[in-house]
Amino acid sequence: MARRTSNPSTTKNTENTEVQEDTVSTTPEAVAETPTEAPEATTEKAPEKPIDLTAFKEAAQAAVAGADQSTGEIAPALVEPVVKEYRSLDGLKAKNAAKSFLNDEMKAQMKASSIVGARSYLQLAESMTAGGGKAAEKVPADPTEAFVQAEATLRLAADLHQPGEGVAEDHEEKVLAAVEANREAAASYLAWVQSEAEDKGDEPEITAIVKNAVKLAVGKAAKAGGRSNAGGTFTGERRDIGKHIVEAFADKASGDFMTIAEIRNFKSSEYGDNLPSAGAISARLFPKNADGTPGKCTVEGVEPTQKDGKGNKGAVKA
Repeated sequence: MARRTSNPSTTKNTENTEVQEDTVSTTPEAVAETPTEAPEATTEKAPEKPIDLTAFKEAAQAAVAGADQSTGEIAPALVEPVVKEYRSLDGLKAKNAAKSFLNDEMKAQMKASSIVGARSYLQLAESMTAGGGKAAEKVPADPTEAFVQAEATLRLAADLHQPGEGVAEDHEEKVLAAVEANREAAASYLAWVQSEAEDKGDEPEITAIVKNAVKLAVGKAAKAGGRSNAGGTFTGERRDIGKHIVEAFADKASGDFMTIAEIRNFKSSEYGDNLPSAGAISARLFPKNADGTPGKCTVEGVEPTQKDGKGNKGAVKA
């Protein structure tokens, strides 16, 4: 009987095959499993923060309201709060929106034939800087210190102002004579400038000496010089902002509230289609004393307040 022999290579191959089959059969999940796709990243942008120009607009309108009514020039002390609000705006988009507001207001003043108002807004637009330059000198909060600085400035200027070549030897006598000749008119004009009365009338005719002296006295920019007979009086049509406010509330009931914007948009017989500026209305309802403290509103029949829940200024009918 023949003897059977086993083939080692065959046996080895068989064992390897069994091992491989066992390995595959015990891990079916590894073969069947497919990788899970990562979720797509969201591309939605966060909503942009709304631009709030309320404080900037109020500062700009207050500065324009305090501008020289014959030239439109705004004193540096009034420009500074506007620049401060501009620099506090967050981002370039907000700052561009602030500049656009000034340009739009300038155009509106030009359409209303108010060259003085247009010049004021142009000055503000040109004064807006984001920082890095020389900042305007701050006005002291202490009224005594503010007066001391102003008085020292004026006296130093007088000491430094010396006669040049060709000035007559009797110049001092002529200076004293000019001072005495204009003293009473200067006092009267200063009272007119500081008056809040609705019936104070049109700007009086005055000399350049009187006009510039009063400007310097109240802290406005002025040129110390010019022709002695140059009055520089305002020749445009003057309107009473107080009458406009009173007329806006004429048909309102006691306690009714109107914002400054609503008062501005009211068409009165005083202004007609040429609407007054919001800054002028705000300055009339919320006047300030010379030291910067809140003054007393003298518009009859209304009380200035903030009542609409948003902090917007306005007034109620008394």
